Amino acid sequence: MQQTRDRGVDRTTRRKSRTRRQLLDAVVSLVLEKGYEAVMIEDITESADVGRRTFYNHFIDKRDCVLSALRDRFSDYARGIERDLAADAGEDEAQVVATMASRMFRAVATD
Repeated sequence: MQQTRDRGVDRTTRRKSRTRRQLLDAVVSLVLEKGYEAVMIEDITESADVGRRTFYNHFIDKRDCVLSALRDRFSDYARGIERDLAADAGEDEAQVVATMASRMFRAVATD
């Protein structure tokens, strides 16, 4: 449940986090659909259903927004690999890393 997970985090922080996530999801979707060059900040804010000022409260510009989305995505992949490595402890670590890296690169390529 969301309330349990966010216990101890104030309402404003949760709202800012939710808004930032909406913007990041919007930019990923739009770049995949239209391509980076064709996406305008207005497109991002409209898709995320937030105002232009809100966008600038979170990001410097479109480039910053896209780079933040990429950092988030790669962090998710890295955390997945770390979980898999922990689960496969005791096996040949080099083989596990090679397998996980292959999976990650395939996921990135098809994502």
